[in-house]
Amino acid sequence: MTDTLTPVAAGRLFSRPAAVASRVAFVLIGMLQALYGPAVPGLREQCGLSPSGAGLGPSPHFAGGVAGVLAFNAVAASCPAHVSPAHPYRGFVD
Repeated sequence: MTDTLTPVAAGRLFSRPAAVASRVAFVLIGMLQALYGPAVPGLREQCGLSPSGAGLGPSPHFAGGVAGVLAFNAVAASCPAHVSPAHPYRGFVD
């Protein structure tokens, strides 16, 4: 079976639009996480929560991020390279 993916450019892992989009997404996720700190006091006041109860609100977001990374690595390690979701990362996963 031949590889249907074409190389982006010599020495590049991603195209320029993909690299820009990933950086924009990274900044937006960082902004979202930065809002958690100031939101906790308002959440406590509005819902009558204890500090620990209000702090549990952002926990699923962080746990989901960790679970997503672990699941991606598990799937990428168990798939053959030509069908792996980490195909562009083949050199790093093998």
